[in-house]
Amino acid sequence: MVIIAGLIAGVMTYSYTQATNDYISRIQEMPIAQVAGLTAERSNYILVIDSGQGEPRMYTQLIDAGQKITVLDLIRKINQHNDLQVTETEFPFGVVIESLLGYDNGTDGRYWIYYINGETAMVGVGDYEMQPEDDIQFKFEKSIF
Repeated sequence: MVIIAGLIAGVMTYSYTQATNDYISRIQEMPIAQVAGLTAERSNYILVIDSGQGEPRMYTQLIDAGQKITVLDLIRKINQHNDLQVTETEFPFGVVIESLLGYDNGTDGRYWIYYINGETAMVGVGDYEMQPEDDIQFKFEKSIF
């Protein structure tokens, strides 16, 4: 009984972020045939959006193999079937995501910052050509800039 209670407490303290990262890692390590709906002709792309309010949301999108897709393309495709409440602004240097899920850049000094494989992106959302194994996350957080 004590062991079960300890296990339950351990599971409850397990962070959602770690669970999300573990899930993404498991999918990325699976042979294509094991991931539902995938064939050699299609790849599964994953987008995680973390507003900092509750649990992060994970979205997936099947894309034809060989099709080039940017982070901006992925957001637009996912938005077709999900209400991401995305607002984007085009500048001479590229597109900036101004709002997601109803959270606007600048609110309480927080901004949408996106990450590629755990690192802050150094290229715009319309310029980064994704690979199926990429871990793309948008986090609404205080900017370091």
